[in-house]
Amino acid sequence: MVSHCESVFADKVIDTFHSIIKYFSRNGCVELDISYSLRALHLRFNDELCALCVKILTTDLFQSLDFYSAICILSETMIAKAYAKINLGLRILRKRDDGFHDIETVFHRINLFDEIMFENSGSISLECGEPNIPTDDTNLCIRAAKLLKVKYNVAASVHLKLIKNIPGGAGLGGGSSDAACVLLNLSKIWEIDITKEDLFLLASQLGSDVPYFLEKGTAYATGRGEKLEYFELDVPYWIVLVYPNIHISTAWAYGNLKLKSVVDNESLKDILIKHINHPKKLKEKIQNDFEDLVLEKHREIDELKNSLYRYDADFVQMSGSGSSVYAFFNNEQAAIVATASLKENYQTCLTRPGFNPSAIEQ
Repeated sequence: MVSHCESVFADKVIDTFHSIIKYFSRNGCVELDISYSLRALHLRFNDELCALCVKILTTDLFQSLDFYSAICILSETMIAKAYAKINLGLRILRKRDDGFHDIETVFHRINLFDEIMFENSGSISLECGEPNIPTDDTNLCIRAAKLLKVKYNVAASVHLKLIKNIPGGAGLGGGSSDAACVLLNLSKIWEIDITKEDLFLLASQLGSDVPYFLEKGTAYATGRGEKLEYFELDVPYWIVLVYPNIHISTAWAYGNLKLKSVVDNESLKDILIKHINHPKKLKEKIQNDFEDLVLEKHREIDELKNSLYRYDADFVQMSGSGSSVYAFFNNEQAAIVATASLKENYQTCLTRPGFNPSAIEQ
């Protein structure tokens, strides 16, 4: 147990701990063990602070934790990751009577994420360093927190700090992932006794693809995107994601889409399971129904796809309604070169083969 003396030490350095959290999360030390992290800490912060950290973090309570988790506990702060997704194929099947569309797609996570910090507060609020991200009730994070608070009559509130890395209007589900992250973590922080089914119902009220982010892994999605079947899919490629700095309105995309009259009888899930190791088959059988519409309006995205093939990509496709494009590479070096070269003009992300975070920090 941590002694009273050690607790006093912790109270004195709370503000600095917040700085440590940001420093370590930004400098690749999040998953390091405590002893290694403390050596790195000496290089960045003063000796007095380091001595306090050593005193506290070498107690038995923290020995089984990584440094990042221990600091978050001491600072009474929780930070969670909200991962982006890509669509491995997207079929728009029909427009429904309720105005939505029935779709078929496969959601798959990549190693790009937003971060959300949860702090006790007198009211529900949100701050974000990105000026184009709303922090009022139109933000899905605020809506998720208030939905949970009202539904379960929770007295507590929370202040959310959102660090955006996933671009909006990119077909990556950033806002939906953030909302799911808030639902998952606040239900734990507020100790709400909620079933998985009820959590999914709340998520569905926030957006069609929000429920996907409540679980780990890859999912076959139908209906509006809320009917989910999770399954194992080992993607053996390096995935290069490129955001071409173009915001695509999902409403515009659906409003201008011409539905295809012929749909392959084989499901996207079955195609991927059968042909994931055969990129030529993927190019033949996996399409995104939004591509023709979006690429006709934004020729730069079409050129981006072609440039990825010139970098020796094996399969390239737009994600969601755009504008992000992802590419499968068998060749690691080619993927690294493509990521570095395209980073000069675009936001890029590289995901290793087999990536499927089994311990997602949500």
